[in-house]
Amino acid sequence: MKPARSKHCSVCKVCVPHFDHHCIWINKCVSKFNHIYFLAFVGWHALICLYGSISYLLVVLGELKKDTVKDHGAHDKLLDVYSWFELPIVFWSKMLQFNNENKVLGLLGLLNLFFTCFLPIFFGYHIRNILVNRTTNEDVKVQRMFYGFTNQIIIWSTLLAKLSS
Repeated sequence: MKPARSKHCSVCKVCVPHFDHHCIWINKCVSKFNHIYFLAFVGWHALICLYGSISYLLVVLGELKKDTVKDHGAHDKLLDVYSWFELPIVFWSKMLQFNNENKVLGLLGLLNLFFTCFLPIFFGYHIRNILVNRTTNEDVKVQRMFYGFTNQIIIWSTLLAKLSS
């Protein structure tokens, strides 16, 4: 008889107590024994991607400012040349131009922006699972049973009730 909340991992070929999921990035099963290390892994990667995205955007902003100074003369601020409406459009066009000139850096920058958007969501999902005392495996099974957002509304409302009290 297997222990409660355990599962046999088909990749590792072992029975894992309090099985969360098998992670291909660390090539191990995430369970109650290493869940904190997995969260640290995801959290640090989210911060590193944020740092890379900010650096990428600052490089593109520097290129935009350099071109603006070259085209319009010496201006201290971009808002002296462009309005609040024009600046995002000009910045986006400069980003596309920069990515065409520096294909590898542009591709890595856009990939980094993508991961910067989704890693904090992934990290938050696992924090939510910890707060409601549920593993990813159990969460997926519950979502399959209820087909939809009804169960998620119940989970979030009970979580908010716990946090507010």
